[in-house]
Amino acid sequence: MLHIHDGVAGEDCDLDKFLEDGEHFEKILNHCQLAKDLKKVFEDVCTNGLIKLKVNNWVELSFCLPHKVHHFYRDGLYFEPDSINKCLKGLRPYHGLLLLAERKVLLDNLPQDSSPSIVRLINMYNPAKSLQTLSADSDLTLAQVFNIAGHLIYWGDAIVIFPLSETNMYAIAPNVPTERNNTFAQEFEQNFPGHNLLEVMSEFSFPTSLQYKMCPVEDKSSNSTIIQILIWLLQHKILLQYHMYIYFMPTEKGLGYYNNLEHHRNNDHPSEVPMTTYKTLSENWQHMASGRYSSSMASAQETFHSLDAVEQIALANSRPESPNLDDLRLLMRLLKQGYLAGEHHIEEIMYLENIRRSELLRLLDKFKDVLVIVEMEDPTISNFYSH
Repeated sequence: MLHIHDGVAGEDCDLDKFLEDGEHFEKILNHCQLAKDLKKVFEDVCTNGLIKLKVNNWVELSFCLPHKVHHFYRDGLYFEPDSINKCLKGLRPYHGLLLLAERKVLLDNLPQDSSPSIVRLINMYNPAKSLQTLSADSDLTLAQVFNIAGHLIYWGDAIVIFPLSETNMYAIAPNVPTERNNTFAQEFEQNFPGHNLLEVMSEFSFPTSLQYKMCPVEDKSSNSTIIQILIWLLQHKILLQYHMYIYFMPTEKGLGYYNNLEHHRNNDHPSEVPMTTYKTLSENWQHMASGRYSSSMASAQETFHSLDAVEQIALANSRPESPNLDDLRLLMRLLKQGYLAGEHHIEEIMYLENIRRSELLRLLDKFKDVLVIVEMEDPTISNFYSH
């Protein structure tokens, strides 16, 4: 490069015009591999923000601009690199990974000195597996899996999802392009002949479960295509998963039983509203105060008494159709742990408290007078979507 520059400078010619024409740059590119590498670095940074090359076929050079790799559809809105840190801080063992490239392509693009742990995890990868399951299947510690996940996320090779399940709810993500025959629509039709992207998107105008989309009759081919379409939509951030969040919101339903509500609100000792209110208001709950349940009810009583008077009254008047001791204990337990303040979705509650989905859904149905459900996205996953 210096030799060509010096040669140009030594020639008797209009240097400014020569430099403007760029002829000597073309000459440098034709004779210097380093110049070609520098040009590739510049072009890659400007286009996709990702650099992976070998200098002199020996020294590996890699670099990544997260806001280029994790792009948004909306013009003028850029991905903040700090979002990756927020995502990794919110990462939990029940989360999963979704690779944004084919497994073979990803493995082929790994550096030669890559850790065998990364290769092992990618080989064991499945979008239906949680990080905890990947840890067990790959024979890696959870900390190692978290580190590898962070690496894949930073380099734009993966995003965080909740493992694929028939109960997952999906809806159209914000700011997704909906023009006819746009780039994504054309790519979608190439991958899935006979399917139209806008028609598929319209089916997710409202949160829709994967189970609802699956064919009820056993048709492995059809269901496999549906799953592949769902994965493609998630990879391109066209769909966003919604989770059920629970709020304990006692209403004034049934409060007419008390002639003087202000007396309860202004009571100096609201926690003294007795637990026996339940059996006073519902004969079906009378067995709860029996001696054989006294020890197991202690924690539930403590949580109940910690509520204010209005909450206790509303809860007592909720009158589930078929209440039992286990339902009440579970409700008090979730209240005590702070899970009913809209900050934990039900998948997280299921994982942290080792509760089956059927138990939570039964509880929501029985105490629907005081429990409100809101469908929202997981903040950890929503870092990769524009809003």
